[in-house]
Amino acid sequence: MNEKEKIERDSFVFYRSFYEAIKDLDKKEQSNLLCAICELALNGNEIELNGISSTIFKLIKPQINANLKRYKNGSKGGRPKTENKPKENQSKTKHKPNVNDNVNVNENIYVHLHAQWFDKFWKLYPRKVNKKKAKDKFFRICKDENTFNAIMRGLKKQMKSVEWQNEGGKYIPHPTTWLNGERWLDEVDESSDDSNTNDMNAIADEIFGFGDEDE
Repeated sequence: MNEKEKIERDSFVFYRSFYEAIKDLDKKEQSNLLCAICELALNGNEIELNGISSTIFKLIKPQINANLKRYKNGSKGGRPKTENKPKENQSKTKHKPNVNDNVNVNENIYVHLHAQWFDKFWKLYPRKVNKKKAKDKFFRICKDENTFNAIMRGLKKQMKSVEWQNEGGKYIPHPTTWLNGERWLDEVDESSDDSNTNDMNAIADEIFGFGDEDE
């Protein structure tokens, strides 16, 4: 908030889209994000967050600020009442729509998250063919963080498979085909010690940030 006056509210509107955005986070991130939302909405103070919590908060913050602005205008009395008499023609009453500024908050959050998830998937997938088609398929399949984690773990395992190592990766399917067949669920015949395998593992660990102990 740019205004310097102190804000203290007893309550605020917590939208369903906020809940949908944070429900798949781990408990620590949920707690940090909820505290940040409450602190901004009730006291007008912004708490610094990191990682995915920061990303989600940046998309939620404009809605909270808009509500705070309406609250502050209301606490000052709002617009002065006019003494004008009603217009003669009252047969056509104009009803102001009840616009919910929050309608697109949840959608924007997940579009942003899905884009981040796909970027990680694409960077890791060794056969980069038809990116647009793969992205469309990925967005339809990967609906939540659990699915994303399962896809990435399955992909990392298959990068170590004998089939994907043979003949320089000749038998690695196109990414769209792999996603369409839910191939991350396949059983994997892992190869023995191999320089290719070690290289692929190093790439996977760098991108996704976990090692074999998480499998």
